[in-house]
Amino acid sequence: MATPLTSSSALGLSAIAGVLAAGIPSILFLRGIRTIGGTRTGILMLVEPLVGVILAALLLSERLAPIQVLGGGAILAAAILLQRSGGGLPVDSPAAVPAPAGLDAEAP
Repeated sequence: MATPLTSSSALGLSAIAGVLAAGIPSILFLRGIRTIGGTRTGILMLVEPLVGVILAALLLSERLAPIQVLGGGAILAAAILLQRSGGGLPVDSPAAVPAPAGLDAEAP
């Protein structure tokens, strides 16, 4: 029989899960905005729920309902269509709106 989690081990496990489930994706999201721009990062973030469902099916042996497969296909199709359409202005476009005065775009 498995031993129950003590309060300190449960707290440690919660901290690790928080860093893995929330911290790393948030850092990568902000890094993506700096690297490829907000529009493309937003398009890429559309795929996040799809990846979660696929990982649940592969790693946890979850069964996918046909509506889930259809929804995943719709998400993937939308991301591909948005990416191919150009999805907004490039970051270095002269028509891009400059940052308001006093804000340093290079600051972390």
